[in-house]
Amino acid sequence: MNKKPALVLFTGSFPFFSKGSLTEISFLQNEVAYLAQNFSPIIIVPNNAQGKIFSLPSEIIIDDTYSSAISETQSKKQIINIFRDSLLFDELRSHPRFLFHLKIIKKLAIRSLIILETRDWVIKLFERYNLVPQNTLFYTYWLNNITLGVGMVKEIFPEITLISRAHGGDLYAKRKQNNYYPFRPRELRLLDYLFLISEHGKNYITDLYPWVEKRCDVYRLGVRDFGTLNPGSNDDVFRIVSCSSLTKVKRVDLFVQGLADAARKKPDRQFGWDHFGDGTMFNEIESLSKELIPENVVWFFHGNVPNNEIIAYYKSNPADLFVNVSSSEGIPVTIMEAACFGIPIMATAVGGTPEIVSSENGLLLEPNPEIGEISTGLLHFLDKPGFQEKYKSNSRKIWQDKFYADKNYLSFANRLLEIVTIKNDQ
Repeated sequence: MNKKPALVLFTGSFPFFSKGSLTEISFLQNEVAYLAQNFSPIIIVPNNAQGKIFSLPSEIIIDDTYSSAISETQSKKQIINIFRDSLLFDELRSHPRFLFHLKIIKKLAIRSLIILETRDWVIKLFERYNLVPQNTLFYTYWLNNITLGVGMVKEIFPEITLISRAHGGDLYAKRKQNNYYPFRPRELRLLDYLFLISEHGKNYITDLYPWVEKRCDVYRLGVRDFGTLNPGSNDDVFRIVSCSSLTKVKRVDLFVQGLADAARKKPDRQFGWDHFGDGTMFNEIESLSKELIPENVVWFFHGNVPNNEIIAYYKSNPADLFVNVSSSEGIPVTIMEAACFGIPIMATAVGGTPEIVSSENGLLLEPNPEIGEISTGLLHFLDKPGFQEKYKSNSRKIWQDKFYADKNYLSFANRLLEIVTIKNDQ
C-alpha cells in the first residue's frame, strides 16, 4: 500500500468530550496515540457527542454527524424505514418467542432503525472523506448495533475490514433483558476479527459460537505508567478507594453494608472511604451510607471527575485497598490503574477480574458475596498489615506483566495493521 490505511473508530459516549464516561477517557486516549502510528487519518465517530471537546492531534478527525443522525432515527417518521430491509423480520423469525411481546418488538424496531441508519451513514462516509474501501479499517470499540450496521456495508463493499472489541456489558447476555443480544450471530459473521479484553470473554463467546473462534483473540486493555507508587497510610486510618458508576450492576450499596459491618466490629479503628463515580443510584446509596456507616468511618463521594484528577488523587493521597464488588465485568480499567499504583485489591470473581486479582495481590470474593464476606474481607487487610507490602508489589507486577498500555496498545495497533495488510494481499 502506498499510504497508511484509514481508520474509522466508533465509540460510545465520546471519550474526548468533557462529558464522556469516567474511564473511557483514559484508555481510549492512550490507545488512539498508538493507532495513529499505523493509520491516517483516524476518524473518530461518537454516538453521543456532548460537552466541550478536549484538544486532539491534527491527524485525528472528529465526526459528530453520526450522533445527530442516530438521534433523528428515533423519530416516528423514520419507522417506515424498517420495511427497507428484512433485518427485523429475520430476527423475529429466529426468535418466535418474542412475536407477542410488543415491548420487545418495539425495542427491536428501534435497534433495526439504528443499524440501517448506520449502514447508510457509513456508505456516505466514503465520499465525504474520499476513503478507499480496501484501505479502510472500521473499528467498533463496543460489540453492539453499530458493529452490525458497519457489517452490512461489507455486504456492499466486501473489501473493507471490520473489527470490534468486546468488554463486559456488550458481551455477557446476562447483563441484558431476557438474556438476549439481538442480531448477534449475523453481527459476528460479518466481522473480520473480534478482540476480547479477557480470556474469560473469549471462552464465553466461543462456547456460544464455536465457529467464531478462528477470528477471535485476546488483546488486553492497559494503562500507562504514572511514574510513582501510592504512598499508603502511615497512621492508624485504613483507607479504601472505589471507582465505578453508581448503578445496580456495580453493587456499591452492597459494599456500603459490608463496610458498615466491618467498622462496627472494629469500633476502635478508623476507616476512610473515597468513591469516584456517579449514577442513577446516587441518592439511594448516599442515604444508605448516612443510615448505616458508623462514626469511625469518614467517607466522601467525589462524583464524576476527570481521569487525571483520579490519578492525581492516587499520587498524593494514601490508599490501602481498592474495592470492586460488581456483579459483572470485563476487566475494569479502574482496577488496572489501582494495580499500577501498587494498591492492594479486593474484588468479586466475575468476568475477567480473576485475571488481575488473586491472593497474590489482594483478595478475590465470591461472584455474589454476602455482606459478611465483604466485611470479613475488609478485616482481612486490617488484621494482617504484614501482607500489605506483598500485595502492593504484586499489584504493580501484574499491571506491568499484563496491563501496561505501552506494550498492549503498540501490539494491538500492529495487529490491526497486519490484518488490513494481509486482507489486501489476498
